[in-house]
Amino acid sequence: MKTNFKNYYLFPLVFILVFPVLLDAFANESSQLYFAFLVSLIIPLIIRILLNIKPFLFVLLTIPILSVSIIYLVKVIEYDSFVDISSWYAVFDTNKNETIDFISNSRPITFFLITLQIFTYLFYIFWTYKKVIIKKSKRYRQIILGVFFFLIIDYAVKGATRIAFPLRSIKTFTEYFETVKLEKKYLETKKYAVFNAKRNSNYLDETKETIVIVIGETLRRDHLEYYGYSKKTTPFLKKEDLIIYKDVISATNTTVNSLVRVFTLAEMLDDNDYWKEPSFIKSFREVGFSTYWLSTQPVYGNNSTKTSFIAQETDKYISYKSSSYDGVLLEPYTSILNSDKKKKLIFLHLSGSHASYKKRYPKEFNLFAKEKHKDYRVNLIREYNNSVKYNDYILYQLLEKLKKIPGEKSFIMFSDHGESLFDTAKNNYAHGSAKPSQSEFNIPLILWFSDMYKKNHLNVVKQVKENANLPILASDFFHSFPALFGIEFEKLQLENNIFGKSYVPKINRKIVNGEVKLLEYNKLKNKRAVINY
Repeated sequence: MKTNFKNYYLFPLVFILVFPVLLDAFANESSQLYFAFLVSLIIPLIIRILLNIKPFLFVLLTIPILSVSIIYLVKVIEYDSFVDISSWYAVFDTNKNETIDFISNSRPITFFLITLQIFTYLFYIFWTYKKVIIKKSKRYRQIILGVFFFLIIDYAVKGATRIAFPLRSIKTFTEYFETVKLEKKYLETKKYAVFNAKRNSNYLDETKETIVIVIGETLRRDHLEYYGYSKKTTPFLKKEDLIIYKDVISATNTTVNSLVRVFTLAEMLDDNDYWKEPSFIKSFREVGFSTYWLSTQPVYGNNSTKTSFIAQETDKYISYKSSSYDGVLLEPYTSILNSDKKKKLIFLHLSGSHASYKKRYPKEFNLFAKEKHKDYRVNLIREYNNSVKYNDYILYQLLEKLKKIPGEKSFIMFSDHGESLFDTAKNNYAHGSAKPSQSEFNIPLILWFSDMYKKNHLNVVKQVKENANLPILASDFFHSFPALFGIEFEKLQLENNIFGKSYVPKINRKIVNGEVKLLEYNKLKNKRAVINY
């Protein structure tokens, strides 16, 4: 029939838009996802026929679907994941440079498929520009309506239609905006909330104190020389007198979700306390500390996230473009160290080893990837090691500058999460995966104390060392960092203070993946594909 072709010649366009669902089905071997793929093909064509939408208008209306499809494609191939609420945070809250950096580091197959999607779409834009009229028989319309009502019933009973494309994405998109709305609602309330914190008598008001807490980015501990890595990635810190915690894991494998659980009382699948309670930074301010936040991850304007709201709880925050190397923080850091404030708490949020790795270090730190390898995975791992080496240099500079000022001094570094470097599959790397490896959660935690701090708080340092081999979950940092410096308030739980004598080790640790689903850490894979890098 003449009209049949006109009814279905848009099929290739729809197919290329919903193709990520088919990839997802292959990856998960899910019959429901295969059915969702078929539903995803049928729904837009049925809507077009029932509403008699002209082909050119139909193509124009699919622009948002094309955007979501590209995101979905990247998530499936690079993350083995789906477009979830964390994806929308990445799109709307992550700064543009960081997003571009990640896409530019994607594999050739990802670029090819994205290019195919875009060119297919452009072809249909030009081809459907002319007017096309479709006539339908009564029988034909009855069949279409029957299929349409079947899909509505399937959706109502929570069948495959609910995970069809783009309905599932729309749901997470709605969840994202509901979350943003809640953040704005509670942000003002949090400003006036208090912990009524106090300090114990072991910490004197007249003593000059400086605490530096560095938040690393995408730093997995097994690529650090002082954790036993065979390559010379941390020659500077390896020589320092560090207390090294051997078995710390992040609560999640994404930055925002991880830091929310580090700084606030938010729990695994429950962020309510993030919205209602301030971060532990408030407790330091209540006992007299001047607080600062320095970052190469922007916290201004449209790029505001939960992390930036936490940063704004400090007395002063300074941020730079993510295209800046972390060394840009050294100058304002030095200025703060030399200020006349008696009690200082300084946070430094680094860009560290976030993809694209090769953009995280100056050329003089290109020590492991001087020659291009034919295996792109080898190149990525070498570039990652370069970023780790530069990170070691920055941490060393921060520590050396801290040593030069008087008073009790403490230096702490941990990472927001780790990174998969082809640990679960030969082509999967990065973080935020729905099926993560342990390496996406394995993070470093190191501490350094000045001689004056050790002398004045001998028992504290002793206990910190005794706990260094215990299994720890980073979400307990909220209860630990204030307690480490003698701060007490009602919300603190001694059994969750990782530096205290009453700490209860976390044996069967639960973590949250990129789709914000609860998993058991001990059941995750952690075997890297054999790569000679």
